[in-house]
Amino acid sequence: ILNQVLNVSFFLNGEDFSGCRKCSNSLKPFTIELILSNSNILYLSAKNEKEAQDWLQCFCKVISLGVIMKFIYIILLMRK
Repeated sequence: ILNQVLNVSFFLNGEDFSGCRKCSNSLKPFTIELILSNSNILYLSAKNEKEAQDWLQCFCKVISLGVIMKFIYIILLMRK
């Protein structure tokens, strides 16, 4: 049963965001870490290696171009 939906956002080239990298210690094989400046990490799980590489490439391109881009993610909190 869906209990709560949280909508969270941050700017990729703003002061909230520190970088991204491929996660090597995740239980899911194709995981990317978005590192926030407050030391929190947002994990994104891709369906395969190509999708993970595409995501990483897009994040790096946006950051290197200095594009102001807001990243929005939704957290679904479930209860049993």
